[in-house]
Amino acid sequence: MIPPGITIEAAQLTLFVLAMIALGLFFLASLVHLYFVYRESESGRRLTKIAPLLFLSFSALFLMAGYSILFLPAVLGFLLSIAGDFLFLYKRQGNVFLLLGILAFFLAHVAFIVAIGAFFPDYASFFPWGLLYLPLTALFIAYPMYLFTRKNRTITVAGSIYFAFVTGLFFFFFLRLFDSKTPFSLAETVTGLLGAILFALSDGLNAYTLFRKDIKRRDFYIMVPYLLAQFLLYLSFVLLPVLGL
Repeated sequence: MIPPGITIEAAQLTLFVLAMIALGLFFLASLVHLYFVYRESESGRRLTKIAPLLFLSFSALFLMAGYSILFLPAVLGFLLSIAGDFLFLYKRQGNVFLLLGILAFFLAHVAFIVAIGAFFPDYASFFPWGLLYLPLTALFIAYPMYLFTRKNRTITVAGSIYFAFVTGLFFFFFLRLFDSKTPFSLAETVTGLLGAILFALSDGLNAYTLFRKDIKRRDFYIMVPYLLAQFLLYLSFVLLPVLGL
């Protein structure tokens, strides 16, 4: 409840300012984390791993509180991504952490897919396509991935389902480009589409280094597109709609 004497516009402005401060801290935390990752400082990387997404989540929460509860699926996606980041810190200590991390990111992508249609009541007409696309994609990916991987083959099915949802995020954004009734702007859709591409790139690099061949400074090359992807999804799902762009 807004206290007496404070207008809705004033409350929204305060929350917007707080959101922009949190966004600035996201950029700062991202640079600090990428510095440690580039230097291959394990202690620094672990210490700063969840900080960028934590500040981005706070920014999205402030905007949700000031503008629309329909931002909730996107906020849940960011929070679940934090859980995935934390679990992936221990992914090389056993398949349990890896599988739980995949599950967290899987649920994050489900939340992001829901966020795509959150403002669009008629968008449900596209979801039957998703019900066909997602299992078929997982099925066709699973067997080639099984042949391609050299280790941890037991989690191939989980990884294939997860990758189907990663590409599913791209698929639904792509469909939105051709929808004449969508209330979303072209900037929101294209920004989200680019975010989905970067997410797939980051996950692809992660899978390659984990299952196929390790590379020097792998975490740096994984985290750069990952953080950019999260920022672009934040723009698409939350900030651009608030700004009306």
